[in-house]
Amino acid sequence: MKILPNSLDNSVENVAVIMSTYNGERYIREQIESILNQKKVSVLLFIRDDGSKDNTRKIIKEYCTNYRNVIWIDELKKENLGVRDSFLRSLTFVYKNYPDIHYFSFSDQDDYWMEDKLFEGVCRLEKSKNTKGALYYTNKIFVDKNLNEIKKENIVYYNDYMEILWPSLASGCTMIFNRSLVYFTLKNYPKINCIHDSWIYRLAKCIGSDIYFDEKPLILYRQHDMNVCGMKTTILHHDLRYMLNNMFKNIFSSREHIIQNFVKELYLAKEDMTSESKYYSEIIIDYNYNIKHKFKLMFIKGFSKRKIKTRMVWIYKVIFNMI
Repeated sequence: MKILPNSLDNSVENVAVIMSTYNGERYIREQIESILNQKKVSVLLFIRDDGSKDNTRKIIKEYCTNYRNVIWIDELKKENLGVRDSFLRSLTFVYKNYPDIHYFSFSDQDDYWMEDKLFEGVCRLEKSKNTKGALYYTNKIFVDKNLNEIKKENIVYYNDYMEILWPSLASGCTMIFNRSLVYFTLKNYPKINCIHDSWIYRLAKCIGSDIYFDEKPLILYRQHDMNVCGMKTTILHHDLRYMLNNMFKNIFSSREHIIQNFVKELYLAKEDMTSESKYYSEIIIDYNYNIKHKFKLMFIKGFSKRKIKTRMVWIYKVIFNMI
């Protein structure tokens, strides 16, 4: 039976917060409380449990009983879909059943949100008139299990296609996006194995959605032994170690072309892509067999803006067909 909450408030913007849980009993209460305490917006919290074996489901039931704006998706099912499909199934449910909701956000089960997180994002997104949608994301503050600060994230935002080809720094737990972008996300549902937030961010870049990056961190990103995705200290350091350790190893062997496969999947949405995205996607799809395309990819637009370590790793990966 479809649940119709009575919390929709026409005087402020309604925001759907979508949470997927799995064995999250330790920290989920703090996360939920921080969501319900958001200021200047009307929050509807949709929770889907992905087959927890601890007391997570009991806690969710408690909140659904006490708060009319907390809605349990697939309450009677205990199916484990995995992170991506759990979030995207929930997003599909909300999009189809709640047409009056125009803004959406993903939530982890173990973080803590500043009280103006959603309001700040909605204020930015309201400015967008882009029919391809809009997405907002922020920096994070990494904290320990007791919410004591470890370090502040310092993302460098590059507004170019090359961002699609590098590990995404836009975390789903910081994202807010509008209904138009959800339409294109569900229209181009990914078939490859990828994380939901990485897919949405890259798709938004490819189709020309408005993207708003806020340097101000609005989330405490908790680090503990149960993280699905923890603090990525240095992607580049990892890549450099890999590069040096494998300089002459398995150069001619078959290997998974992760980014290339990602781009091939994105290219299925070519009718929605910008001309620039379509151009570079076609280069990437066959660069390992086309010398001309390999050279163009090596010095792709935005290459010169990157730090020297990034450029070294990039050239190495292009030369040895590792994109």
